[in-house]
Amino acid sequence: MSFPINLLGQTRANLMFDFMRSGRIPYPWLFDGDVMQGAEHTVLNIGGNVVRPGDSMIIEFKKPNEPGCNPSSSGWTPIVGITGGHDFEWKKFHLGMTTTTATLQVTDEPAVIKPIANYFTADFRFRFRLKAKYDGLFPPPPADDDDPWFVDNPTVIVPRKPELEVMWVRVVSPYTKVPASEAVTLPVYVKMKNNSTDVAIPFPLRIQILDPNGQTVYWQSLTVSQLGAGRDSVIKLPNWNAQLAAAGTGTYIVHGWIDQPGYQAEAPIMGTYTKFALNVDGPGGVQEFAYDNAGINPGPGAGNDIPGLVLTTGAGLGFNNNSGTYAVKFQLSQKDTVYGVRVYFGNANQSGDDILSRS
Repeated sequence: MSFPINLLGQTRANLMFDFMRSGRIPYPWLFDGDVMQGAEHTVLNIGGNVVRPGDSMIIEFKKPNEPGCNPSSSGWTPIVGITGGHDFEWKKFHLGMTTTTATLQVTDEPAVIKPIANYFTADFRFRFRLKAKYDGLFPPPPADDDDPWFVDNPTVIVPRKPELEVMWVRVVSPYTKVPASEAVTLPVYVKMKNNSTDVAIPFPLRIQILDPNGQTVYWQSLTVSQLGAGRDSVIKLPNWNAQLAAAGTGTYIVHGWIDQPGYQAEAPIMGTYTKFALNVDGPGGVQEFAYDNAGINPGPGAGNDIPGLVLTTGAGLGFNNNSGTYAVKFQLSQKDTVYGVRVYFGNANQSGDDILSRS
């Protein structure tokens, strides 16, 4: 529940906060088969009707006729709800408030809209209310947890100038190892959010990548001229040529920030960074794509994370007591030559089964 906020005389305001449903935790294979972990989402049928209500978080405003201090339990109006789910990163909620936003309601009378409240008062307040239930009621009863929600940076501002936030910056590659010939075009992305009014003055966005020794291996700047109020945008930077950056595995850091001091008052949200691993063998090394790098001469179980996911010793991706096909997609960023594939097996099957490889 927020403290009273004076919005008297204002005509616009923005309510914002970051949220993460269920938390960024490692989810085991088929985690929802016998454990209802995290905030359950609402299930809809093909017609859009609710089959099973899920957990949700409700944002409520204090009714204007309630006192600013100690409002009654019934003195709150539900404004909007966020359904349950599982997030792997923070998400941004943005509500642009005007004198007619969330203050009009369609009554039972046909085509009649009546004003019910004006929240621009001297003691505006909002609160978060968790609506959750225990779901382990039907046989077999799945274990349920506390359905956690995480909320950060709740803010109410009157939009007078842009308040920009760099939400994340990433070097995108799905592989744990890439050949040097394909490391010349690694995509670089940054996500921006405008928490206030429209951008009227272009701003420079700077991206820098540091290698494990702290040396700069990527340095790019891009001018952003348009970003609407309350909107976010994923911006693509020029690709990074990592072929000559380093050899072997290392931890790199990619930074992204608004490269104009004094552009806005809220400085901590003007930049962020992400750590990532890069594995590119230099000349003489094994040039290969890999989703799970086990090394040139893998030992027993090396690079195999599947037993930890399915909790079965000797398991691997593939088939158990049957036959079939398995496909893996590797996308080439430029023309190249692929000679073959390396496959290693779990010890669940030690027979000499025939294997046919196609590409």
